[in-house]
This record gives sequence, C-alpha cells and structure tokens, in this order.
Amino acid sequence: HAEHDLFSPVTQTVWWIVARVARIDGGEGRVELNPAAFHLLNLLVHLGASVACLELLHRLIGRRWPAALGALVFAVHPVQVEAVCWTAATKDLLAGLFSWIALGLFVTTIGLERAGGAVTRLLAGYGLSALMFILAMLSKPSAVVVPLMGLILDRWVIGSPWRGVLIRLVVGLGLAMPIAIIAREVQPGHEVATVPVPQRLLVAADALAFYLWKLIWPVNLTFDYGRTPAKVLAQSWVVMTSAVPVIVALVAGLAWKRWRLVPVSGLLLLAGVFPVLGLVPFDFQIYSTVSDHYLYLAMTGPGLLSAWLARGVRGAGGVAILVAIGSVVSARQVWTWRDLEAVSRQGLHVNPYSWTSYNNLSAALASKGRIEPAVAAGRKAVELRPDLLITRQTLCGALTLQADGLAAQGRYSEAIQVYQQALEILPSSPGAWTNLAATYAEIKAYDKAIHAYEKALSFDPSFPAAVEGLNLVRKLQASGG
Repeated sequence: HAEHDLFSPVTQTVWWIVARVARIDGGEGRVELNPAAFHLLNLLVHLGASVACLELLHRLIGRRWPAALGALVFAVHPVQVEAVCWTAATKDLLAGLFSWIALGLFVTTIGLERAGGAVTRLLAGYGLSALMFILAMLSKPSAVVVPLMGLILDRWVIGSPWRGVLIRLVVGLGLAMPIAIIAREVQPGHEVATVPVPQRLLVAADALAFYLWKLIWPVNLTFDYGRTPAKVLAQSWVVMTSAVPVIVALVAGLAWKRWRLVPVSGLLLLAGVFPVLGLVPFDFQIYSTVSDHYLYLAMTGPGLLSAWLARGVRGAGGVAILVAIGSVVSARQVWTWRDLEAVSRQGLHVNPYSWTSYNNLSAALASKGRIEPAVAAGRKAVELRPDLLITRQTLCGALTLQADGLAAQGRYSEAIQVYQQALEILPSSPGAWTNLAATYAEIKAYDKAIHAYEKALSFDPSFPAAVEGLNLVRKLQASGG
C-alpha cells in the first residue's frame, strides 16, 4: 500500500527487514529501533550504488581510472549527503542502485547485440535489466525516467541506430507506465497551490538553475529551501533564473559536435530530475520544489562528465582536486545532520522562514527538556503556518510540558493558564485536557477536573490517563476527599 502518498514497496520491505534486527530494549517494556542499523543500511546502499555507477561509467568511457574518478564525484559530492544521512531517503538510494545496475546491464547487452551475441544471452541481459528497472521503480516511482536515460546513452553515447533505440524505449516506457499511473493516483499533490501550466515552466526552469548552481557551489545545503512555486513566482528574479537553463542549453548545443558528452551529461541530469521539476504538482512542494536528494539519480550526468574530463592527465588531476574538496565539504555537511536540533538550525541558517525547521527545532528542544526555547520555536512555526495541524500539535505539546513543570512546582494557577494557552492552540488535545484536569484535581476543583477529563475523552474515548483520572476524581468528590 502507499504510505505518505508514495508507493515504494521495495523500500518498505527493506525497512521491515532491517527493523526486525534493529529492535532494542527501550526500558519499561518498550521496544525501540536502533537508528544505527538504518544509517548503516544507507551507507551500504550508497556504497553499492557508487560501485554500480562506476561499472556503468566504465562501460561508457571504456577506461577504469577515469570511470573511478567519475564515480567518486558521484559518491562524495556534498549534495549527496542528504540522501545518505536522512534515513527516510533510503528510497532514493535503492532506486539509484537498481537504476545503475539496470543501465549497466542495458549498455552491456546492447554491446552483445551489436557483436552478434546469442539470443539467449540477449534475452537474459535485457530481462535482468528490466527486472532491475522494475525494482528501482518499486523503490521510488521517480525511477520511471530510466528509459529516457537509456535512450540518451543508447543513441548519443553508444551510437545505436534510431530504430533499435526507439524499440527499446517503447519497451521501457511500457514497463514504466503502470508505476507512473499508480504514482499519480497516490500523490495527487492536492495540498500544493494550483499553478497555471505556463508558470510551471518558469518554476521548472528555476529549479534547474538552482540545481546547476548547487552542483557548482555546494554550500548552504539544507533539507528545506522554501523554494515553493508561489515564492518563486513572486520574486522578480524568476525570469533571470529561468533563463539560465536556456542559456546553458544553447551553449551545450554549440558543443554538440566537438564535445558531445558535455551536453549528453546535461541531458542525463535533466532526465534524472524531470519528474520533480514542478511541471506536475507533487506533495513536497508545500515545502520546496527543490531538494538535494532529488539529484541522486540525476548525478549520473555529472559523474559521466567528470569521467570524460578525467581521460587526460590534466583533466584527471582537476577532477581529483574536486573530489578532495568535495570530500571535505561533505564531511562538514554530514555534521549538520548529527541530530534533529542540528538539522533544524542548519535549515534556519539557510532558510530563516522554514516553518518545518522551527517545528522540528521545537520538538528537538522539548525532547531535551529545554522547554522555554521549545515553546518559542513552536510559536514561530505556528506564526508561519497556522493552518497546519502539525505546527499546532508541536506547540501544544511544548506548552503542555511547560505547564507540567509549573504544576510539579506547585504553581497551579500559572500551570492552568499555560494549559489553557495550549488548548487555545489545539482544542482537540486529550493530553492537554487530561493534565489540566489533574491540576484542577490537585486544588480540589473537582467539577472543573471532571469537565476537563470529559473533554479529553470526547476526543479520545480510550485515553488511559483520562479514564483513570475521571474515575478517581469522581470517587474523591463522592467521598468529600
């Protein structure tokens, strides 16, 4: 089944397997999951994807060391940090791994076909490639672009005739179509503001310009750039940024005859991010149209360009320097992902209007017992997005913890005021109602306590603390205690 508007059964299955071995005792009979297991999973899949990328580049370039340098650019570029450090991005890593295996088998089998290989070997090669492609799409639906990447490699790198290229493309698109339909059904993008088609072209061009810049200058990276369609279209610079891809395309066209792999690399980059450029609405656009992990599969382009440049001694030296610099920048970027507070503060450093960073920061600070700053961050998140349930839930939770602390100190009247503030933010919170009721019970305001407990149960009839508290208060009231 789809989860969070995404159909990715292979990823879900892998997570299920890891979860079976990652269980640890959380104390008090609770079972938790060891996050190290999921981080290790991402590292191993990224390593496998890097090797698969290396093998693909080797088949395309024909030389091992330039291909290795190209694969290293893919592996250590700072924009890859998000996909590896954010465990939820396992789907991007798995989709990339299976896609590069599929493309590697695809390129190898085309070579066998041109050399007159046996039909059984060709069927096995194309069949395995198709299977890997299906696994890629079932890891993350955006892998439906692999046939387009195959077309680019088939026609303009390998040099196959158009007839064979188109036949293979039609077969690939036939495999992709069911997944594309399912993906569209489960992620309609209904929360994203409707944007007319001509303006979507501006959003897509702006996204491409953004990605090109981050590939060249990968600093100030974060998970939420706040580059929503509405924000992009409201800026005067959108015409300038949207013109960048057009200019790059014109320059690449001039280089087509002499340096074909340069524009081909650009086409691979374009194909890799095509589903998430904003031409079709998707859920994450409520945060931003652009995100680092969307570049994972698209990094095939920069990897191929780097491998092509590394064929000569000077080029290899230049690419090696880029790999070294990229490794240092990536190591620093990894540090910003060390915990939720660090991720959130980095997000606010890059995008001071990131409501999700404020929301996450509030949750992170509250979990560390830093209640006052948690409340302040939560208020900022609600100020930015008062329409979202999650921001109000987080602030309500922080205020409830603040009130709990006041009640524990015997400052009941102050605690009651803060509970009431929490309930103004989220009137449907059974936890806040229950703790307010318990505070009323402490000062023997039993009628108010009963009313608050009943309010809690009206929102969650089985809320344990409210059920027990209501029974106890009724007994105390009846006994005059």
